[in-house]
Amino acid sequence: MIKRPTDRPCLPLCVVLLLALTGAGEAIGADGADAQAPPSWSAQLRSTAYFLEQAEPGESEVQARLPFYEHFNAHAGGLLDDRLDLRFSGRYASDAQFDGGVAEEGKWFVGYARLRLDPWQMQLRAGRQFIQEGTVFATIDGGWVSLRPVPRLGLSAWGGVTSPSARQFEFGDDFRAGGRASYMFSRGLRLSAWGENRSRDGRTLAIPVGGELLARPIPTLRTLVRGAWDLQSEEFERADLMLNWRHRRSWPTVQAHYLIRTQAYESGSWWEQFSEDLHDVQLLRGSVRWTNAKGIGGELRGFSSFVDERKETQIGAAFLAPHLRAGLALLDGDAGEQLRFYGDVNWTFAERLDTAAGVSFTNYALVPDPTSDQERDLTSMFARAGYRIAPGAELMTELQYLDNPFYKSDVRVLVGLDLMAGRGASRLGFGSGGGER
Repeated sequence: MIKRPTDRPCLPLCVVLLLALTGAGEAIGADGADAQAPPSWSAQLRSTAYFLEQAEPGESEVQARLPFYEHFNAHAGGLLDDRLDLRFSGRYASDAQFDGGVAEEGKWFVGYARLRLDPWQMQLRAGRQFIQEGTVFATIDGGWVSLRPVPRLGLSAWGGVTSPSARQFEFGDDFRAGGRASYMFSRGLRLSAWGENRSRDGRTLAIPVGGELLARPIPTLRTLVRGAWDLQSEEFERADLMLNWRHRRSWPTVQAHYLIRTQAYESGSWWEQFSEDLHDVQLLRGSVRWTNAKGIGGELRGFSSFVDERKETQIGAAFLAPHLRAGLALLDGDAGEQLRFYGDVNWTFAERLDTAAGVSFTNYALVPDPTSDQERDLTSMFARAGYRIAPGAELMTELQYLDNPFYKSDVRVLVGLDLMAGRGASRLGFGSGGGER
């Protein structure tokens, strides 16, 4: 569901954006002969319209909608002698409903400035940004700093308020601050530790602390082990084990990931009353992939999840080729079962027209061990084409058709236009004179 923007003030973020626009214009126009890298900038605008038409069985009325999206990305780099970078991304969404419904609008943005300093290889980021430190994943309005006082030691710290889930032009209520330290003992061994404090209105919500070990016990095997514990609730938060193995280039690549985490709601939230019914979630996934020098090969994938006594397992296999993919997937568990066959092809004509098409056939049921009248069939097809009109301009269109038991007609049409321009060591996109130079 798209939320409507609120009227909360956004002065600090507007100031950052204003500085980005003015600073980029001045720095890019200046002579950068003495800089370590020439100033560069790029901008991309994606406009997408998505027409959806559905008709239920036995009904003459057709439901039609026309969602519209505008997505903008901008970057200016190499400023201040290659010390300053500016980034901004924004999106506007509107959902026009032809059946008399109320149209919904949404706005989303992320933008920050990054400054690099010589002492200790220091980096500073300020603005709305994504933080990933160990098991900490969050989008915050605030700052992040990293430094390397000695070659093997890395330190980082962050602080700010958690951005709303819709990432609109308002701010969240939860404050979070933390730090992380990493030490590289050798090229194949790194140890990290981190901690964070999350609070709201001066009240502590959580204090997760964790550690991570990245090791290469043998040259062909990479392993990562990490875990986190919440000091506030005195409960286990999550643990991961990841493996990646490849003996040599001509051998398959084997990957595996095991995750166990506790489902928890924030202290004081409405959902906290259900915390006694929550159970640990365990996920296990793995894959084996191999292709030869011509890109022909195959892939095997498996996935299992365990929640209390409920479990679900999925296995799949696919044949891979440079312009073709075909496979099948089987799912079985307490929530039902599914058998799916799929295939897709792609081809490029005259280096300007990219085409793709695919189809999938699915037989599924929402209960385990279903009878024949509980099974359902679903067929989906798509055709896509992208045409490069000129350097920096590409038109894309896609047609989707679904044949399912819930709608007698389900057709979707997607049309998009991508515009891009940039300049740095070379000029690209619009104004490049027919190609990069």
